[in-house]
Amino acid sequence: MRYLSVFTLFLLTGCLPQITRAPTDRRGYRLNEERTATVGQAILRRTRGTNISAEIWCGIFGGGWKKYGPVLDEGSVVEELLYQGGTAEKINIGYREFVVDRSPLTSRVIDIYGNRQYLWTPTNYLARPAFFQQLEYEKGDEDTLTLNYRNYRIEVQGADNQALDYVIVAD
Repeated sequence: MRYLSVFTLFLLTGCLPQITRAPTDRRGYRLNEERTATVGQAILRRTRGTNISAEIWCGIFGGGWKKYGPVLDEGSVVEELLYQGGTAEKINIGYREFVVDRSPLTSRVIDIYGNRQYLWTPTNYLARPAFFQQLEYEKGDEDTLTLNYRNYRIEVQGADNQALDYVIVAD
């Protein structure tokens, strides 16, 4: 009879969350694909880190299973290269890197039976000031220009002050 009471209590009230963590490496581009970026638009965007998902049984009266996520964990990094225009002699590119913050002010807190879990929304990226860079590449007489930054290699097929035609060759 006691086990039946415990099972009934569990069924009606709920239990601790099941937290899942999985590594992620999302690219907002494909290698060797021709693309165009206008001024202010991302040439590439890449997210590396860990996704967190939670599944919580909230009991019959609490709506059953509730799912949260996936969201990025603390320390996950988002990299962007932005086209910032150019002239006949040079191309301007901006690099910025964001890190996911674990601040409770920007987090969604799930507190179940004293087990405090933070789930983050994608809106709480913080740009690290040291990871903003302005890059300037000189155009040559060739038809194509190859941009190298970190592990990325981008072949520029055409550029003016409004748009950049390019292919990402390596990352």
